[in-house]
Amino acid sequence: MQKTPESVAKELHEIMLKNGLSVLTIPNDKLYEISGRTRIRGAFLEQLKEKIEESGHIFASGDKVHVISQDTNHSPAR
Repeated sequence: MQKTPESVAKELHEIMLKNGLSVLTIPNDKLYEISGRTRIRGAFLEQLKEKIEESGHIFASGDKVHVISQDTNHSPAR
């Protein structure tokens, strides 16, 4: 069953909390699994990004993985 962007954002946040992560990388196939979708369109990713950013995180997408990070300077440049 397809999940809403809000429920997917919540699940990803829970994964980060459960594992004590500041940054989560999630490959496409895992995002498909979590969201209950076989295809993820741009509109879904935009809505997901909005929901993730509402909780103070940063969301970025690449061709193969998506990155969710706390909006903090947890890995400063030296």
